Amino acid sequence: MSTVAWISLTPADIDSRLSAAERSALARATGDAAELILADVLAGIEATVRGYIRARRDAIMAPSGIPPSLRDTALDLAVPAYSTRAGGILLDPKGARAKARDDALKRLEDVAAGTFRVETPANPHSATGSATPLPAIKVPESIL
Repeated sequence: MSTVAWISLTPADIDSRLSAAERSALARATGDAAELILADVLAGIEATVRGYIRARRDAIMAPSGIPPSLRDTALDLAVPAYSTRAGGILLDPKGARAKARDDALKRLEDVAAGTFRVETPANPHSATGSATPLPAIKVPESIL
C-alpha cells in the first residue's frame, strides 16, 4: 500500500463550504475571536477523526493531521460545529448539512470498525506511540 502525507484542515476549507451570507453572519457573531474559535473547532474535529482511527487495533498514525480520504468527512463535522460554537445558524433548509454530519459520523464508525480503510501516513507512528506519552499510572500494592 502506498503512503501519503496526512493533511490538516484550514480556515479556507471551512470557508469553501459556507455561502457568502453564512460567512458574513459568522464573522459578525465571532468578531475578534473568529480565528481562535475556528482554530479550536478544527483542532477538535481533527482529534475526533484521529480518535476514530486510533480505535483500530492495527492503526498506523501520523504524528498529526488526518488522512486525505477523510477531509470531506471532517468538514461535514466541522461546519456545523463552527456555526454552533459561533452562535450562528447555518442555512440548511432541506437538512442536507444535518444528513452530511450524520453520514460523516457513520463513516468514522466504519473507520473504527475497519470497514473503511484510510491511507497509511508517509511518516507513521503506531497508535500507541504518540508524540505525547500517556501518563504512567502506578497501582499501589495491596497491603491486605
